[in-house]
Amino acid sequence: MVNKRIANVSEPETYLTFEAGQLIVKEALSKIEFRESEWIFEPLGPENTFRIKHRIEEGHYLHVETETLACEPIHRGANSSYWILEPLPTFDTFTIRNFWRKNFYLYQQDGRVLAGAADPQALNTHWHIEDVATNFLMVPVHLDALWLAHDQAVSASMADFSRLPYFDGQRDINPNTPNISEEVLTPALQPPQLYLKSGLHLHWALPDALHHGVQMKNKLHFFSVPDRWLVTKTANGVKQQWVVESNYLHPPGDRELEAAISYPYQDASHPQPFRYMGRKLPLSEWTENDALGNNPSYLHDLTAFGYGEPTFASFYPNCHSVFGFYDKDSADKPIQEMKGVQYEVLGWHSAAGSDVLQDSRFQTKVDDLKTGHQATLATSPYQFEALKSGMGWIAVSYTHLTLPTKRIV
Repeated sequence: MVNKRIANVSEPETYLTFEAGQLIVKEALSKIEFRESEWIFEPLGPENTFRIKHRIEEGHYLHVETETLACEPIHRGANSSYWILEPLPTFDTFTIRNFWRKNFYLYQQDGRVLAGAADPQALNTHWHIEDVATNFLMVPVHLDALWLAHDQAVSASMADFSRLPYFDGQRDINPNTPNISEEVLTPALQPPQLYLKSGLHLHWALPDALHHGVQMKNKLHFFSVPDRWLVTKTANGVKQQWVVESNYLHPPGDRELEAAISYPYQDASHPQPFRYMGRKLPLSEWTENDALGNNPSYLHDLTAFGYGEPTFASFYPNCHSVFGFYDKDSADKPIQEMKGVQYEVLGWHSAAGSDVLQDSRFQTKVDDLKTGHQATLATSPYQFEALKSGMGWIAVSYTHLTLPTKRIV
């Protein structure tokens, strides 16, 4: 059975979510669903009648056994957990009425999801049901974890742009350093200079396809990579979540930021020839500030090669604040306390136009495949073939699908 999301029509882009024991409608993270907002519709005998089970809370079903809407384990024979989907004129939009309490409808009010004698004509009782699998292209990434019992010195990044000389308007910075590349580059066989703190460090590898360029006329083009990463830690049933903003540029003048890499960047606002880049925020404190891809506080069109270094994304010291995460809560803890702790990483693009699936170079690949075929043929088969031949990504059972508009890794 395909996982579903249940969006409320009265509050666009909000989804029925079971979180911390509460049923609420919640905006999906950058239009990417939380697993807490995924549901499984188990069909019953009567037409359009289902039990609605939460995806990750095992055996939890929506029901109104005590008249109050709940998501709990309940036996299969309980009619209070049966729901009838009543179609509305808009495609895949329904009212959801209880089979047993026949005048009870699901509805949202002030962010809470309730069931009761609501007006079925009201928008807050209308729900759009969509397949999770067809909205996003899921591309796996490899996640490595490094556990350090003590602070440890390791090889430094391939380049440190904070060594560059410049005049900040008041004084010379690094005045005794020549403005040449060898002063920035880390010499081979140099003793370890980067100190990693004790605890757990995560580093994720980008999909291989994003490490390959596409020749476009006189230029080698690299696809933009995801610049938002949701990191979820689960320990003893308790979840903590952070968002890593890979392309966040710390303001000029910020010095010696241990938690961020230096990156060559300069604009008219300040003479500093680099910025520290990358930060993490607790999910509860995070909001998207660059959905249009034009916020000057962010670097745009970030690629796996960064400033031109082939090992940028694959060597942790190069990118520890960009494609990495340090769990400071794990510092100085014995490794035995980390037993059973799980980490999950989910990435996406802050600006939808930066996604590979929206990239003009991807469309060029599709057009090349269509050359010589009848123009009346559907575009979708060529799009999926372009994913396979150009990116190495094979969408399972794609013959009946349209191409997703967004990709998550």
